[in-house]
Amino acid sequence: MLKRKWSLIVLAFIFCFSSFASAAGQKSDIKGHWAEPLIAAWKSKGLINGYKDGTFKPDTPVSKSEWIKLINSSLGYTEQAEFTYKDVRKSDWFAGEVGKAVAAGYIGGDSAGVFMPSQSVTREQAAVMLQKALWLPSEEGASFLDNEEIDKASLGAVGALQKQGLIAGANGKFKPKSSLTRAEAVALLDRVVKADAIVFDKPGTIGPAAGQAYYPKSIVLNVSGIKLQNAQINGNLTVGSAVGDGDAFVDNVKVTGTTFVQGGGANSVHFKNTAMVTIVVDKQTGAVRIAVEGQSQIGTITLQSGANIESANTASVNTVSLSDKLPADSYVRLSGTYSTVNVLAQSIIVDIPDGSIEDLNIDDDAADSTIKLQKEASVLNMILNAAAQILGEGKVGNAVINAEGVEMDKAPDNVKLGQDVKGDVQITVGGQSRPASEPAVQSPVVVTPPSAPSDSTPPTLTAVSPSMVTVGQAVYATSNEAGTIYLVKDVIVHTSTTYLELAVQNGDGIKLSAQAATAVTFQTAGLAIGNWKLVAADGTGNTSSPAAITILAANGDGLAYRNYAIGYNSSIFIIFNKMIVNNMSDMDELKSRVSFSTDNGATFSSLQSGDQLYISSDTLFVVFENEFRGGGNILKVAANSLRDTNGNVLAADVMTPAISQGVNLSMISHTVLPVMIDVGDDLIFSVDRATMVYLVPQSTNGNQTVYDSTVTDGLGKAIDVSSDDVDKPLTLDTAGLQPGKYRLHAWNGESVSVEISVSPPLEYTQIAIYNRAPSEEDSVTITGLIEGDVIKVYSSPGSGLLGSGTVASGQTSVTIGNLTLNDVSGILFFTRTQAGKGESSEIGYGYSDANDPPVAIDNVTVALNGTTTSQTFSYPYSELATDSGESLRIVNAVSSDTDVATVTWNGEYGEVTISRGSATGTCTVTVTLKDSPGLLVDVIVTVTNN
Repeated sequence: MLKRKWSLIVLAFIFCFSSFASAAGQKSDIKGHWAEPLIAAWKSKGLINGYKDGTFKPDTPVSKSEWIKLINSSLGYTEQAEFTYKDVRKSDWFAGEVGKAVAAGYIGGDSAGVFMPSQSVTREQAAVMLQKALWLPSEEGASFLDNEEIDKASLGAVGALQKQGLIAGANGKFKPKSSLTRAEAVALLDRVVKADAIVFDKPGTIGPAAGQAYYPKSIVLNVSGIKLQNAQINGNLTVGSAVGDGDAFVDNVKVTGTTFVQGGGANSVHFKNTAMVTIVVDKQTGAVRIAVEGQSQIGTITLQSGANIESANTASVNTVSLSDKLPADSYVRLSGTYSTVNVLAQSIIVDIPDGSIEDLNIDDDAADSTIKLQKEASVLNMILNAAAQILGEGKVGNAVINAEGVEMDKAPDNVKLGQDVKGDVQITVGGQSRPASEPAVQSPVVVTPPSAPSDSTPPTLTAVSPSMVTVGQAVYATSNEAGTIYLVKDVIVHTSTTYLELAVQNGDGIKLSAQAATAVTFQTAGLAIGNWKLVAADGTGNTSSPAAITILAANGDGLAYRNYAIGYNSSIFIIFNKMIVNNMSDMDELKSRVSFSTDNGATFSSLQSGDQLYISSDTLFVVFENEFRGGGNILKVAANSLRDTNGNVLAADVMTPAISQGVNLSMISHTVLPVMIDVGDDLIFSVDRATMVYLVPQSTNGNQTVYDSTVTDGLGKAIDVSSDDVDKPLTLDTAGLQPGKYRLHAWNGESVSVEISVSPPLEYTQIAIYNRAPSEEDSVTITGLIEGDVIKVYSSPGSGLLGSGTVASGQTSVTIGNLTLNDVSGILFFTRTQAGKGESSEIGYGYSDANDPPVAIDNVTVALNGTTTSQTFSYPYSELATDSGESLRIVNAVSSDTDVATVTWNGEYGEVTISRGSATGTCTVTVTLKDSPGLLVDVIVTVTNN
């Protein structure tokens, strides 16, 4: 690993251009030069030297060996690596500098294995080396008049330095092939030193996979989905507001200044194996989750806005300070181990679900705060200088009372009065008031009965409707258990009530108390349009699988673009704020109004003949015949091409942001999709880029931290794919996962559906839908089942549960009633779950207008004797059953004794024929008929063979 002395605070940039120091009093050649102020300032500080004759030679080119010396000195690279350059000897003065540059990863030799140390460095070569040394991502947007003269391989580096304000050129030109002069080198490094910060605003990974990058100034991470790794920052680190509610990851980073957290969502900022003196959390809107992981060492975390801090057992956080800048009613959650927690803010809620705190101090000005100390949490020493509520069953070792108005659910082990506090100061413990000077009660004042056995079974949302609403409309939900039902944004982690409660606190959700099997009504007025989800929680904190809810704009609002999604790398979905329909004459004309750009919108082309368009609800789907590649892909939909269901026409062109090619995921072990395996089987696959690969339940949605939390909770698995593992077989085992439907997802890339020990889906012939008159109860009947099968009926795939039923002992069918179907045609979706297996894929089955099932005609008989050897019943089977004018067709026919009578049937031609068998006697033939809505009837035909 690359190392650096931590005492290096002021960077010394020493030019080793000459082995001779400049002689005092001799003539200088920088007077009147454009770089005179910079060179003079650097010389006065001893940062650079000239030549023996007193000259500096500012316009002399810099050699490669001199340039890497300058970079190494300025950025602090000290560790050396082996190299095999033919033209560098170990005795050369610059040999050590070459070793440092190789170890830092910003130089390589040419194809002949030479370094060419004396060769002058061109301006574009210098840019490439500095960009690599600073680990800046490439930027293709360089804007110099002579861009065409910049080598294609250097353009990204030049763009990166220009974006950071480190290079400017002259008269609009960069002059890439000109040699970098000594004066220009001073100016370039002076900008690096004086830069306020280096800003990273493109998602992806910054920093080397191994070793360490060094930054002499501050760093700003200003985009969601960014990871900074293996770095030392001699300045501040800021997680900027542009991260929004997204994710940011900081791994193996040391920060000598202050770390500011101004962005991140309720799930999202990760500090792993980091060393930080101070972290200041100040997000203007909403709360942020900060996960301190690995071997992290944190001095102080100061909270100026609500936050959820989670410190792993392996990490160390010395002090958490809840600043007086926290607004009243702020919610703070502290999980893990902390040396000191100082509460300085008034009227806040501090939730401590687990872990331990050595010293918790409530300041004189922090009155009316509430500390929720859960059963798994403990505080060794608590000093209360203001009135506060200490709720919960957590343990307090020693409590020092310095104020009136202290209330505690559970007695501390020891209570004592602070200095200058009257002995009659009262505290309330377990609802009973007593003087604080009395000995502490060693057992809880309130004795609760033994708790019931732990409930680990999650509740189920048994009914949700509708799954898509206009803002202001109601959403109905039913849980099979009493508890709470939450309606939260889809990015919220749903596997813990802590996150759900935090979402409600921060305005990202609402909740309602619920009784078992009793519907609750959510009003959506005032909620933001977009993707939400319903989650049920029982009394012990178990949470259900989520049900997706989409909230659309009000009818009076105009039609507008809302978001986009991508099906890597073959489809793009444009999502609108309302339900959409085609405003053109047909789909071909609509297709002509959609165009695609591969050059960041500079030019657009029509879709190809094999590309396809679909409209579903609020989304326009564009499926490409050929996968798109590279970056800068933009899809455009022309104005007036779509309208909403209220007639509002799309007023302006809609364009997606630039979309980059996603990670390709290729299955090796299973090539038939969806992948169907049993619990414990391995999935073998490969990806073409470094990324995270997740195997998570199909219902998992949201940002990357939602996925990480799902894995942490044991509901999924993940692999962190490094650049060394690209295009190699990778294995994920499924041991320990529950049966069900999953998604193997390469982050920022493709997904594959995986069904693990999933039940077989139903077949159409098993389903009968009874859509009766409005005054009667609608129902469905499923046949051909086995005992214990659970059937669920949905209004749409995977959501809108209408009802469920379980096949009773000794039965092979189940009827699910109390349904409310359309009086006209519609479609229902059915799943089956067998014992020990997950829920099957849905099968959709349509039904027609309200009707009754067919009615069998009684006493249908066939006598096979004499010359009568067979009898044929032909379409439309009026001699077997009737159905109020509906056409009937045969779907099955079975003889109870084929020795007495055989039966053949042909549904296509509408015939069933019963023929004489080889033996005499009596048997029955069961003929199953179906009408057009799919309702079934069994007709029993009595057959005699004399």
